[in-house]
Amino acid sequence: MGALPPEFTTRYQNLTKDKLEKRLRKVVKELKEMGNVNRNAVEELEMLKEDRNSCREKVEVIQQCTQKIRETLDQLDKEINAAVQEIFKNVRDNFQEIFKKIVPNGYGEMRLSTDDPESQQAEASSVGTVRIDSNSSSRSFTIVFDRVTCKGINLIVSFTGNSAEDAVDCSTLSGGQLTMVTLALILAIQRVCSAPFYVFDELDAEIDAPFRKLFAGKTCL
Repeated sequence: MGALPPEFTTRYQNLTKDKLEKRLRKVVKELKEMGNVNRNAVEELEMLKEDRNSCREKVEVIQQCTQKIRETLDQLDKEINAAVQEIFKNVRDNFQEIFKKIVPNGYGEMRLSTDDPESQQAEASSVGTVRIDSNSSSRSFTIVFDRVTCKGINLIVSFTGNSAEDAVDCSTLSGGQLTMVTLALILAIQRVCSAPFYVFDELDAEIDAPFRKLFAGKTCL
């Protein structure tokens, strides 16, 4: 019939033999009336309790590991955010400075593009924090500056004006103008992550004539 729990032993230890036999006959009769009964239920219950306790311990360990992983991810996010903010600010400042050198009468600016038309001029130098939201399925990243979701980077420039009011999107520029903007952006990035030397193959092929000599004179950018 399986092992009896300790409390059953103490419950009947003071009964006489006749009373125990009478009680036994009653219990046997009740068991027959009940039909098929799992006589190992008590042992199985104890095993299930042990399994439950073991599962609870494993859950606690998993929860602790999960918390540590989240803390690590939070720390990595902070470091990534700081790096993104610093790099964007440096590249933006470099682009504006270099573009002004190669196009003295022009204006160039790097902006973060957003879904909100009223927030198109979101700046990386803002006081708030930066957050990187990653989409693991598509491996894409979204930058958030001061709760403004930024989907990319826009370059607005002017070759005839000295202010942002005169600047236009690069989609309206000619091939030669786009080349000047591209060079300014490349050099702005290279200032942040510099190399010993750079080789531009047929650099002047797409540059408009008025800017060729001007750019050649700025080789120390």
